[in-house]
This record gives sequence, C-alpha cells and structure tokens, in this order.
Amino acid sequence: MNRAITALLAAFGAALLASLPAYAQTPCPGAGAQNVLGPARIIEVDTQGGGAYGTLQYARSLDLGEKEILFTFDDGPDPEVTPQILDTLDRHCLKATFFFTGLRAERYPELVREAWRRGHTIATHTYSHPNNLRRFAPSYARAQITRGQEAIAAALQGAEDTKEAELAPFFRFPGLNDSARLKSWLAAQDIAVFSCDFGSDDWRRISAWSVYKRTMRNASYVGRGIVIMHDTKARTATALPMILDELVKRGFTAAHMRPKKSSETLAGLPEGTLRPEQP
Repeated sequence: MNRAITALLAAFGAALLASLPAYAQTPCPGAGAQNVLGPARIIEVDTQGGGAYGTLQYARSLDLGEKEILFTFDDGPDPEVTPQILDTLDRHCLKATFFFTGLRAERYPELVREAWRRGHTIATHTYSHPNNLRRFAPSYARAQITRGQEAIAAALQGAEDTKEAELAPFFRFPGLNDSARLKSWLAAQDIAVFSCDFGSDDWRRISAWSVYKRTMRNASYVGRGIVIMHDTKARTATALPMILDELVKRGFTAAHMRPKKSSETLAGLPEGTLRPEQP
C-alpha cells in the first residue's frame, strides 16, 4: 500500500510540474557554474516621482558594484534576433530589460510574452521609434509614448498565462534624445527614464567582432553600469555570446532591475535585495 501511495504521489507531482508554464519549471541549469555570468543580482527600482538613471546623460546611475553590468536591449522584438538573444541569456542564467517598441510588439506579440515568461523585465521605447521626440509637438510626443505603452501592455497580456503580467514603469527615449518637459510628464506618472553608462555601438554598421571589442573596451573603461544593446541587430546576437564569455573571464558579474514592489510584497524578498534611493 505504501508503495502504491508513493507511486501515486510521484505521478501527481510529475503531472503538476508538467502543467506549469515553462518559465516556472526549473532553475537555470548553469546556475553556480564558473563559466556563466549569472544569476544576476536583483535591483528593485523605486519609480515614485520618476527618476533618471545612466551617467552618460544623468547625474547618477543605479547602485551597481564594481565590475557589475546591467543589460538592456532596445527596439525589438525581432523574429530572428530576439529569440537568439533570449537563448544566449538563458545559457548564462541572465535576465535583462527589454525596451520594446509598440509597433513591433503588435507585429510579434508572442515574443513580448516569451521574454516575460523567461523572467525578463518588459519596458517601453515609444510606438514607432521616432529618433528625436524633441522635434515634435508635445502632444505627438506624448501620444508616441502612450501608444507604445498600450501596445506593449496589450501584447504582454494577450495570452492566458500572461494576462496578469505587468509592464514595468521604465522608459527609454529613442536615440536618448530626452527633453525636460517630457521627463517631467513621465515623472508625474511615476515612470523612470533610463539612459546608460556605456554602449556597445551595435547600432552602427559595424561587424559583430567590432561590437564585441567596443563593448569590452567600454565595460573595462567605465568599470560598471547599464549597457545598451539592440535586439534587432544580427551582429548583436552574434557578438553577445563572446561578450558574456569574456565578461566572465574578466571577473564581471551581472545585475537585473525590476520595479519596486509594494511594502507587503517586499517583505517576502530575499535579504540583501537592493532598494535604490528615492529620486
């Protein structure tokens, strides 16, 4: 009888695990290995009152440690490049922040959901990526931002298993071309603006090898920070494995940002979770 009960419980447990979404089944198989960059340290970002991060443009960045990198990707999703980048990040047990555009989210909504399923943070980058919102009427610029938010949220929540998913209140200006007026408008909605601390130059028409060399040069020079890459560039997908492998060899670690949760939820977070200063 005991053997029968044990077998029954084992079968029930296996069926239960099989029914869970893919992103919840097992931890990263490479976690703890010496040749992977992750898992990343989680940074909870308090966006009450907005905030602006990234020393390329602003006075401060997130509180990253020496040789600690936070990965962000702009402009996607892309049906060819984004899946490759997601798989590479998985192999290194890494989570990133994807600043998607609304137009592409409408075209490829399943990729938005897949990025969320794999534990990445989903943020916004306007609807159609006008490269300089400063050149447009404020009403048009605000509409670009709002329409992008709506399109990405709709894509994110468009499946049964993701209908409760939340869009992060994080925004990045296309071309990093911000304006004081738009930053104030975003801050009034408790949306934080993100620039970077260094780039990869992958938006330029250069080779994957050049993307790798420039990213490593900038990472070594700056020493830590938020890096911008693009999940619409094949050269980025090619360079990323080389970049992550080299960062491991050079002793870098990784961080991942998420919106700060309510005090009730924060009570359950692991001890040591970072809570940046109020803007």
